[in-house]
Parts: sequence; C-alpha cells; structure tokens
Amino acid sequence: AYEHSDAVAAIASLAGANHMDQREAPENPVHILQIHGTNDETIGYQGGDIQDNRYPSALQSVRRWANYNGCSQNGV
Repeated sequence: AYEHSDAVAAIASLAGANHMDQREAPENPVHILQIHGTNDETIGYQGGDIQDNRYPSALQSVRRWANYNGCSQNGV
C-alpha cells in the first residue's frame, strides 16, 4: 500500500506489522483498517521484534498512517 498508493486505495491489516523507519507520506492517501488483539502472541500489540526486525506498536502504526493521510490523531 505504501509503495503502490497509485494503485491501492485501501487495505485491511489483520495483526500486521509495520516498518519502524521514518518515511515520507505515500504519494496518495491510503484508507487503512487495522485490527489488532492485545493478547496476540505473533504480532505484539505493544510492538516487538521478528527475526531482528523491530516493528511499532499498534497505536504507533495507526498514528503513523493517520499522519500520512492528513487525519487527526483522535482515534475511535
């Protein structure tokens, strides 16, 4: 979605992990539905590490995409 915002309008992420590095916003907004469980043992809600690749918490990920898309930081 990030790299192909010209072709992807929306995604749904079920317990997905995001990148940690800071990037510029995608060229086009991408609608994001993120679903995370606080007891998920595969992708930790508070962030974590998979094979030496760190990933942000669910809240950090949501805030990053909100920022990319020009949305307020007030979630629902």
